[in-house]
Amino acid sequence: MSTANSTVNTAKSNANRKNSGSHAEDHHVVIVGANFAGLSAAKRLACKSDMQVTLVDPSKAFHWAPNIHEIVSGLKASTGVSISSEKIARQLGHRFVDDEAVALDINNNEVRLA
Repeated sequence: MSTANSTVNTAKSNANRKNSGSHAEDHHVVIVGANFAGLSAAKRLACKSDMQVTLVDPSKAFHWAPNIHEIVSGLKASTGVSISSEKIARQLGHRFVDDEAVALDINNNEVRLA
C-alpha cells in the first residue's frame, strides 16, 4: 500500500474509543523500519489487545544480511534470505505500509511519509 505524501496518525480521539466497542484502538503504535528490531517489536506487540500497530518500511521484504556471504559464494539464492515484511505484519494482525518515514510530528502524533 503506497501512501504518497501522507501521514500515519497515532492519536485516537475519545469519540473513536467510545464508539469502537473495542479496546483494540486505545493505542496506536507506529514502528518505523521492518528490520530485526522492528519485526521483533511487532512480534512482542502482537499479544497486546489494546494496541493497533502499523509497521512502516519502504521495502516489502526483509533481507537476512547475516547470510550475505552465502549469496556471494553461490551457496544460496537471494530469495532464500528474504522474507515478506508485509506478510509477517499481516500474520501478526498488524497493518503494513510500504513507504518511507521522513518526519515525526510529535505535537500532532503523526509520522510523515514520503
